[in-house]
Amino acid sequence: MANNDSGPKSCFLLRVHGAVQGVGYRSFVASIAKRHGILGYVKNLEDGSVEVKAFGTDAELKLFMEEIDVSYDSGPSVFSIEKIAVPISNGCPSGFETVW
Repeated sequence: MANNDSGPKSCFLLRVHGAVQGVGYRSFVASIAKRHGILGYVKNLEDGSVEVKAFGTDAELKLFMEEIDVSYDSGPSVFSIEKIAVPISNGCPSGFETVW
């Protein structure tokens, strides 16, 4: 599903808590973002959480947030996701990137 102009856009800053570093979670999030047409980034934070900035339509963002809330025995395990709406400034990002 590609990001297009079909509907109003929103932007959220997500902080994902759990066993989400060193288990391929950023790549997992990036692949889901690209599949749903989400623009923004994903990066590790020093406290062990992962930050995601996600820009898209309400429908795209809803599906995206449902799919990144995962728990696997031998992989990422999300305990909670904090969601903060942020103003859309300087237009929208041109893609989705993994910040190293």
